[in-house]
Amino acid sequence: MDKDQEKLIQRIQAVPIDDYSYCIQVISKILRDNHKHTSDEAFIKAFNEVMTEKFPNQSTDYNQMIAEIKMQDDAEFVKRIRNITAVDPVRANFEMSLYIRRMEDDFDRFTPKKNIKNLSIYDELDLFQFIYNNDTGLELSPTTRDYAGMYVEYAKVQIKANEWREAIDSYQQALLWNPYDVDTIYALAELYQEMEQYGMSYPTILNGLSYSLRVEDLAYGFALIGDFYYRKEDFEKAYTLYHISLMWNENDNARAGLEVLEELDREWPAILEGKEQEAFLDDLGLNDYPSVDMLTALKEAAFRFNEHDQYEAAYEYLAIYEDILGNVDPQVTAVLDQLEADHPDLLMEELDHDHDHHHH
Repeated sequence: MDKDQEKLIQRIQAVPIDDYSYCIQVISKILRDNHKHTSDEAFIKAFNEVMTEKFPNQSTDYNQMIAEIKMQDDAEFVKRIRNITAVDPVRANFEMSLYIRRMEDDFDRFTPKKNIKNLSIYDELDLFQFIYNNDTGLELSPTTRDYAGMYVEYAKVQIKANEWREAIDSYQQALLWNPYDVDTIYALAELYQEMEQYGMSYPTILNGLSYSLRVEDLAYGFALIGDFYYRKEDFEKAYTLYHISLMWNENDNARAGLEVLEELDREWPAILEGKEQEAFLDDLGLNDYPSVDMLTALKEAAFRFNEHDQYEAAYEYLAIYEDILGNVDPQVTAVLDQLEADHPDLLMEELDHDHDHHHH
């Protein structure tokens, strides 16, 4: 280590430790302000030793702290970029491209390990999909920085700057870091449809539907398939699919589609329900969404969470289960009632999430 690095280590040693979070803030600032001096192995080794000495019970190593600093920087950068995009999308796109390239320097750190997947997964439902769609031996190691989220932001900027092909690439990069993010899958599908790449849009929508468990996600998927048939000028199928979308959940996409269709002066088919709707979806190969196996797995995961006192996840999963199937399972209803009685705060959080769960 050189003189400057030794001074930095001494400064870090001298930070008082009585308030952990304040101490970490101060050390983060030292690292951020001196990042040019802090990335070689000798410094990192010395830094980790000091931190272990200071906080023997916390795992506060260099890589973790740098990742957290970058995560804060990401959030501030995204805020700034959104403001620039509103005025000058081309400049925003240029700045964001430089930022993303620097972010990609991180990726060398993720050496492939057997049975461990580094993904940007933080949401309870995405975590469920990870477990449901992978072999039991595979372990998720969530990345500290949200790479998937950063690529999604990049795609939005690229669309505003009229770089649609590049935006498709960014959405695909985002899906490498979180393959289960339904919003990203549908955004990619919409972009394909705008570009009239229907051979790509259709399987992408089906991919989104296969991971959709919230009623609003199912509604969105069926509205997009309605758009697909509308663009193919198969207006009757589009009409029926928009109505099926609205049966899942009220949404602007399906409403807008129906408004456009109703301007065409023609007789529309009766709105299908029950067996007739099933037969219609069966003909289109759309009868498997949401999959019964997946819903059963969701219910079982909720019961396991409940046994291990993870009430929030249990409540979220069971509320989703009832949203889709209604009150068909007395055991689910009983556990939900119990959770609401024992943890009234769960209901408030559910309202904050702004998902329309109506549990009766």
